[in-house]
Amino acid sequence: MKRFKFRLDRVLSIFLKRLDQQKMNVHKAQINRDNKETEIVEFQYHIVQQENRFSFLMQGGQISPRDCVSWENYIDYEYVLLEQHKSELKQLEKDLEEEKRKYIAIDKECKTLGKLKEKKKTVFNIEQELTERKEMDEIAIQRILKRENIEGGF
Repeated sequence: MKRFKFRLDRVLSIFLKRLDQQKMNVHKAQINRDNKETEIVEFQYHIVQQENRFSFLMQGGQISPRDCVSWENYIDYEYVLLEQHKSELKQLEKDLEEEKRKYIAIDKECKTLGKLKEKKKTVFNIEQELTERKEMDEIAIQRILKRENIEGGF
């Protein structure tokens, strides 16, 4: 009995390796996006702390007009940095979506090749079954003919 051999097994294994690699790429992109999101939340908390600290010092009358101008410049710069972080987050989200799209495309190819392999295997099994049945029928016919020759026929 012959064993089933799928001609595109090498191609399928390459696609499966690419799928695993792409899964890792998606995971890395997700981690980068999550880290940036955490960084933004921490940065926003930092800004709020600075604003509260300044407000407290201002209420205590410990701030000169010169310090107010310096602080305003500082906090404006902090908001510019926050916007930069947010734009980086948007880019990381786009990268993540692109990696997911690539993963889905490779996954489709793997599923298509997997279905093709299953179809070919089913056809192979049917052909093998027919071949076995044919061999068994030939053996049965030979036994019947042998028995009839021994018994003298009709």
